[in-house]
Amino acid sequence: MKIRIIIAFLFTNLISAQDIWTPIELPKSYNVQHIIPSEDSTFYIVVDEDFKKVLYKTVDNGYTMTRVGGGVTRGFGEVHYNDGTIIVESNDKIYISFDEFKTYKSYSISSIINSSNDRVHQLQTNKDGNLYYILDPFSGQNKLYRFGTLSQIEIKTNFIPIKLDFDNDGNMYCKSASGDIHKSTDKGNTWNIILDNDRDNILYTDKSNSSGRLYVNSVEDNQYSYILYSDDSGDSWDTLGIGDFKKINTFSIYNDSTIYFEAIKEEFDNENELYMAKIINQNDIELIKFKNKDNSAFNTYSFSINSMGELIARFGGQFDYKTFYHYNNSDWIQTKLTSEGF
Repeated sequence: MKIRIIIAFLFTNLISAQDIWTPIELPKSYNVQHIIPSEDSTFYIVVDEDFKKVLYKTVDNGYTMTRVGGGVTRGFGEVHYNDGTIIVESNDKIYISFDEFKTYKSYSISSIINSSNDRVHQLQTNKDGNLYYILDPFSGQNKLYRFGTLSQIEIKTNFIPIKLDFDNDGNMYCKSASGDIHKSTDKGNTWNIILDNDRDNILYTDKSNSSGRLYVNSVEDNQYSYILYSDDSGDSWDTLGIGDFKKINTFSIYNDSTIYFEAIKEEFDNENELYMAKIINQNDIELIKFKNKDNSAFNTYSFSINSMGELIARFGGQFDYKTFYHYNNSDWIQTKLTSEGF
């Protein structure tokens, strides 16, 4: 497959580039790691090339792919997409671009990196555009940071931060290493527990919902999973009426508040399947399991959905990195994100 490389010429901290296009061919051995949807029909795709992450985009579900960002997005660590902005962490710097790295700004994080094995996770921006991230040191415990005017500001917590998120009102939510969900309404100065550690909790915020509904994929005693929801920013919780699952994994909320998740339903099942929970009148649930045209199960391990309602999902097991399908007209169509395409 022919694709084009953007080669960016760097000028100080603010970088502008004139696009130079060179066709290359992707070897079939390269693997797709995950797919990141944008606000339109575009998908950004993280590809493992020679043991380094490289960022591509596709506007036609993988039939054509374009390299994004030149050297900045080759060998990077974390990537985050938010409302037209791409943020990546690479070589002790965080790069922020509003135009696919034709222009971008870079911020050094070398002052807090003490080892080549230190990692930055959970790049997140709140509604005001402030950038937060979690530092995972090779030796020691995770720490939460926010970018200040010139440098990083550590947000002191009395818990070990694992996963960070924000709602539409700017409230911060953070899962701790013990499984608690913590909430801050003052940019991390004070925190309160809104869900305790009798469960293994992962929190998701519905940024498409004006009510600011929160969802938690909760695991009880490592035996079964269910989804909790809150309409009052975590003050009270109720169980979403989708029933219990053996395990609920990847989770996504579409912009009409429809929930998509992949899960193992029964105790003796082994394969993940993709579900859609259509929420009607806030609490009435229509649960749909995606299938193939022949009514057979569509087994998956990861998926992504963009704001146009388009789905791309990986068919097969955990270690099948090439076989992706696009959902169209009530059926799955194999995309070029496959061994054929690569």
